[in-house]
Amino acid sequence: MSRRANTSPEREDIIRIMEEGTAKERAVLLLSHYANENIHYNHNVAFDRYDAIGLKTSKKRKAIPEQKPFLTPEEIKELISSFKTTKDKRTYSTMRNINKNFLFFAGSFTQELTQLFAVSNSIWRVFSNQIASIHTCRLLEEMIKISPEKKEEIINYVFMYNQAYGSYSIDLAPDGFSIDKTKYYRDLAPLMSKAVELSKSCKEYITMFTKITSKDLPLPPYRSWNKYQEEDLKGIITFIRYLTVDLDNPSPSDYPILLSYEDIEAIITDEDVEDFKSSEL
Repeated sequence: MSRRANTSPEREDIIRIMEEGTAKERAVLLLSHYANENIHYNHNVAFDRYDAIGLKTSKKRKAIPEQKPFLTPEEIKELISSFKTTKDKRTYSTMRNINKNFLFFAGSFTQELTQLFAVSNSIWRVFSNQIASIHTCRLLEEMIKISPEKKEEIINYVFMYNQAYGSYSIDLAPDGFSIDKTKYYRDLAPLMSKAVELSKSCKEYITMFTKITSKDLPLPPYRSWNKYQEEDLKGIITFIRYLTVDLDNPSPSDYPILLSYEDIEAIITDEDVEDFKSSEL
């Protein structure tokens, strides 16, 4: 589905469902009308959260296009009153409860995805400090090549740098300068552990939402929203792996490694789905 897909039904489909649709089709139509607004609000509140923690979203993600309400007030009233039999009322009531649970868990998911964005920002800062120290090493080596008579003075500068500015200590080796990466990995380890935990949890949410919207709550706006969230999750996992795996290999054997999105295990059982549907929130 395109990221800009229109999730509103065509007018002829609305008329057909209202005139001859099953109870489930009418329930999907009615709940989809409200789902457009619910999901648009949920997604773009997340934008405010990302901006609040200093993440620039304009280049990383796009807002879900806002969909206009597609049912008139009269059509809403007609649909609500169309569930007349006990069976029809049960169908609509069941789907409404699942919808309520979906919105609750969608909010929880958004909070965790926001946390993951914040963790990725912290990882970037730690990585940037390391890169700055590495560049300082190269600069010092060039200075000694240009002015070997000032080597002692430059070494004294390294000592002062480590005391005052060094996020990661610069060591003098026979073949040049290097940084002590012990502190780097010590700073990064808790962030990576959190990234691993949040990435797995977020993928489990995505997997659950995919199952729920495939059968029990087949609302097009929710399916579209879930695709957006999956793209965001894949993107931030790829970004973290680029910094900590692609550009930093090999890392210590006991260091937390974030797997690719495809390799993260997210098992959702039928029992999990039933718990989701029947939760009393």
